[in-house]
Amino acid sequence: MSTEKVQAIVRRIVDLISVGEYDSVLKLCSISRISEKDISRVMQNYGRTFVRPPSNFDEYLDLIAIEGSFPPAWSIRAPLWTVEEGRSDLTLELTIANAPEGMVIELDDLRVP
Repeated sequence: MSTEKVQAIVRRIVDLISVGEYDSVLKLCSISRISEKDISRVMQNYGRTFVRPPSNFDEYLDLIAIEGSFPPAWSIRAPLWTVEEGRSDLTLELTIANAPEGMVIELDDLRVP
């Protein structure tokens, strides 16, 4: 799986979170360590108006190939954007693996580091 494909998946998930489609996010993820209720709570507690990220969003991704993993996997941290501050401190954390049975997307956390 290419880096571009991983970036596209991350953008899709960030877009969905930004518009409040938390249930759709969880449907895309094979595993989630947080619930829809948790995502909603974090977003509300942050107290800002979320928007989709800019076109150069990929430049802000922290995308690291997990060395020695099988299947190949990436650890990802992606910032969210708000009207008030642009790039926010709120970060989505994911693990994405390219397993033989298909893409495995794990939603690890949504937090301020």
